[in-house]
Amino acid sequence: MQGSSLVETRRATQTLCKMSPKKALDEKKPAPRDTDKYDFDVAVTVSDVELLAGKLKSPGKGRDALAKSFKQLAKALEAAPQDVAALGCAKDSLPLQLLEHATAANADKELSLYGTLCIVYVMRIYAPDVPYSDEQLKEVFELLLGCWAQLAVTGATGTFEICRATLQTFADVKFYILMLDLEDPDLLARTFATLLRAARPENLQVLEGPLMEVLLGIMEEMDQPSQELCDTMLAALAGAAVPAGAGDSGGKGAAPVPQYTAASQRLAARLLTSRDSVLRGAVQREVLSHVRKSLQDAAAPAAAGSGGGRAGKRSMAAASNAIPEGAPCDTFALLIG
Repeated sequence: MQGSSLVETRRATQTLCKMSPKKALDEKKPAPRDTDKYDFDVAVTVSDVELLAGKLKSPGKGRDALAKSFKQLAKALEAAPQDVAALGCAKDSLPLQLLEHATAANADKELSLYGTLCIVYVMRIYAPDVPYSDEQLKEVFELLLGCWAQLAVTGATGTFEICRATLQTFADVKFYILMLDLEDPDLLARTFATLLRAARPENLQVLEGPLMEVLLGIMEEMDQPSQELCDTMLAALAGAAVPAGAGDSGGKGAAPVPQYTAASQRLAARLLTSRDSVLRGAVQREVLSHVRKSLQDAAAPAAAGSGGGRAGKRSMAAASNAIPEGAPCDTFALLIG
């Protein structure tokens, strides 16, 4: 019996040894875990980001090669988890490389837009930390304003999607808090103007969500709206034309400044009627200031005994001139609440 057991054991050992290494490993391989697929995806993403970041250091044959690298990098960064480790060895150099390429004098609109998109994705990965200094952040925000100005341009689907993605990511990660930390009233006013002008009847269904997230988020965090911001709100409510150069983003390839539209007015009205709106009180004071000035300008020595009716007409005219016609809502009713 002992001899028989020894023979069987030897045969089993020989059979195992004759198996191919791959087959033996396959039979011993444990059942896959639910997290295996996720871990694999992360590993590939890290490799892609590092490889593509390396290409930015030597973009090769020129502009087209750089544009291709930007497009590939944007996809890799979008898929990466919110963890700086996802950037691998590129974590220290990539943020500055992207900013330098996006703001370069020879960067055309496409390069600037894709560079801006990559920057926003990198900032998402770094959050809550920030890979830029305050001065560099100002450059980033100027890029963003130039990008968002393109949202008002119809007929360019590819450009619109890039700009929409930057806005959505900006809203999701609440980057407007970084903007508020810079304590730059002019930057905030230009951001409001750019985003309100970006709203068009044909794109409002897609943009209303992220636009309101950003604008309401800024309002909730600010202490007191600036004079410039109040003026922007009044212009949007009135559907007024934007004066040349007003609220100009300064970004490369920025679109011509469009008028505020009915979509802009809708957003402005929603902002004024939002809960605990600090903006409403500031705009109320601004409207009263305009009315007071209009009344003073319109005032004239009234003839003795005939001022009542004329004074009333002048008051009504002054009040109506404080906010031009064109708003699809009763602006004064909005301000009263």
